[in-house]
Amino acid sequence: MSDPIFVERRPISGLCTAQRAQLVSGELRRLLFWIQGRSLEPNGLAGIASELLDSFPDHVSVWRPVDASYQLGFDTKSGAVRSIEEIDIEVLSPMEQEAWRANLRQRLRAEIPAFLMRLCVDPGMRMPGEQRVRVPDRMTVAELPGFKDVVSCLVAIMNRSRRDASAGTAVTSVGKIVSDHLDFCRNTREMVVICGREGIGKTAAMTTWLKRNQGDVRRITLTATNNQTEFFRALASTLGVAASYTRKVDEMKGRCADMLQSSGLMLVIDEAHQILPRGKRVETTPVLLEWIYSALRDEGVPVALVCTPQFRIWAANIQKRTGWNADQFLRRT
Repeated sequence: MSDPIFVERRPISGLCTAQRAQLVSGELRRLLFWIQGRSLEPNGLAGIASELLDSFPDHVSVWRPVDASYQLGFDTKSGAVRSIEEIDIEVLSPMEQEAWRANLRQRLRAEIPAFLMRLCVDPGMRMPGEQRVRVPDRMTVAELPGFKDVVSCLVAIMNRSRRDASAGTAVTSVGKIVSDHLDFCRNTREMVVICGREGIGKTAAMTTWLKRNQGDVRRITLTATNNQTEFFRALASTLGVAASYTRKVDEMKGRCADMLQSSGLMLVIDEAHQILPRGKRVETTPVLLEWIYSALRDEGVPVALVCTPQFRIWAANIQKRTGWNADQFLRRT
């Protein structure tokens, strides 16, 4: 279970999803990153499967196998959907109908996670409404045998979860400031710094905004460390790229930059003051901050830093003791 090969295959690959997402736009692109983000959470893909079956029970069709060896899913050799035959539900008795549906729901619950993974990474699977300049010969349509309009239902679940994020949440003055600045960052693709003292509601407002914009943004919360290995391992885990303990800093750093630059996702860094060196005798420049504004912001990645006033104090100390040119950072924010 600790083998890097297995550790890195558990969630859906962020890099593969970023490449697949370049073929779509709008809601379909957002859907891919929403699914990939959910795969990073405990019980993520299985949770989507349960939501799909519970929210759209009428979309579960009754199917009859063509032969006894029929299994719901895809042919592992050819990648094609196996032949199935739909029958009129009225032919079956009520008890038979319920038995068929129960059996099919059980099969779908096991098949949906694999279908979602393939949907996010397989460029040979074309979603409804997706436009291609050139369609490969082995292109398959993103359909799930036994469940009608699966992509449309997934989009509906995603949009519902985004709407529910704001339900019952009171909008405070701090919350409005945080929301407005995060919207500005996402829309203009500029870097912003949201600085305020602790306990005023920055994190709560940010969390609500993040839930409302699932599929467009990733968040990392820093701990009290200035260690590059820990920073990039946490960032890589958040993005869904290789982050096992055998990976070196340069490997994770390159993958994180590639993922963010190619995906177009926005990055929100909470407790951002933790990326700065601190102490009365600090002798190093803020290399992590320099990487953020040079490798991300300068490449068009929208980045929001959420911090406390410690950020300003520590930055001023670094500038005084090391001669760090803070204007390089300030002109980018």
